Amino acid sequence: MASNDSLPTTSMSHWNTIPDSLLREIYESDQAIYPAPELTLARIQNWAAACPELCLCLRDRHQQQSANSDSKPSPSPHADVLGVMIVLPLNLSSWESLLSGTIKEHDVDPVNMFPSSLNTLNEHNQSQGDCLSTVGLHVFHIERFSTVSSVAKWSNSSKRFTNFALAEIQQRVANVFGHWDVAGYSALTASQQGHRAFQRAGFVIKYLETEDGIAWLDDDDDVADMATDLPKSIIARMMVRSGNDVFSQPSE
Repeated sequence: MASNDSLPTTSMSHWNTIPDSLLREIYESDQAIYPAPELTLARIQNWAAACPELCLCLRDRHQQQSANSDSKPSPSPHADVLGVMIVLPLNLSSWESLLSGTIKEHDVDPVNMFPSSLNTLNEHNQSQGDCLSTVGLHVFHIERFSTVSSVAKWSNSSKRFTNFALAEIQQRVANVFGHWDVAGYSALTASQQGHRAFQRAGFVIKYLETEDGIAWLDDDDDVADMATDLPKSIIARMMVRSGNDVFSQPSE
């Protein structure tokens, strides 16, 4: 198995596997804002345990060094965290079921829905295409934190955190899981901010989750208008980006 530590993103920040304490904070925060009683903490912990390489937090190396050298206790054990992301690698049939609305996020069971080749790394002695698995990468959670170090870093940067994080995931998959053939990416967004972030990354709406169930978009639907002026019955939008083209920073 590959190490959970990532190569440094820059000299001042690096990706690490999300610790369980931070995973709990993410879960509690999400439940407070967007209650999802069918999604349990145990389910998220199972996702993280099954594929820690794609459950990551970006830490500020300078903030860590300052905290280690400072005798004063940190106001938060995660004060150095700039942002987090949790990505679920789904086998093709499970990903298609998610995109069709047949299953929901809370239904995703890593035991039978993550690729069976998850632990079969692309070693040098494997032939090209050996143990190839087609997967869809579902972004369960992605968030830029509002800590002092995070605001300082990103407010003065032209980079978008969503694109930045997705590019990291893309590179990790290529390096660690070279036997995966990525069919595309998906994300369920429950806010306008989330929708805009994924739209800038090349995602489009697949369907809408409403209080009355799933609403499919017709070919002549004005997606742009729907995205900015959604009725109150809309709970979330399933968004998708087909293929595995490189994630680049948007021009705006």
